[in-house]
Amino acid sequence: MKAAQQRLLSDPDFVVTKVSAPTSATPGSSFQVTVEVCNRGGSGGGTDLNLYFSDDAEISLDDLWAVSAYVGYLSPGQCQSQPVGLTASVPTYGPWYVGAYADPYGSQVESDETNNALASELMGIGHGADFVITSVTGPSSATHGQSITTQVTICNRG
Repeated sequence: MKAAQQRLLSDPDFVVTKVSAPTSATPGSSFQVTVEVCNRGGSGGGTDLNLYFSDDAEISLDDLWAVSAYVGYLSPGQCQSQPVGLTASVPTYGPWYVGAYADPYGSQVESDETNNALASELMGIGHGADFVITSVTGPSSATHGQSITTQVTICNRG
């Protein structure tokens, strides 16, 4: 058992730590996503990286594949931010996540195979407006019947 634990601790462990995508895109347009992959394992290596469109934040191989890339050699503890170009090609317009999945087919033996995927913040793909309330401010209390002033900030991210 101890030898198996040492082997696992000495394997690479590719972790997607950040996926940055724009807040919106028009259908068919090209845009850039930045993915950060870190090696938290005990040895170095490189890995395949797939990007997907997903209707939820749980990224899996069943999501809509978008593009593949390769992350070059990462030493233990090293991270790399990699820009990846995508095209907004989805079956329906609306809210989508862009997800990144390191070592998607399990071809690299890793110390932890459960931490390879991560989703971006939600983005809108379509032609319409996407109104988002970004802040609401007002007094912390008021008495019944008292007039109050509030401020609401609405952004169109569409």
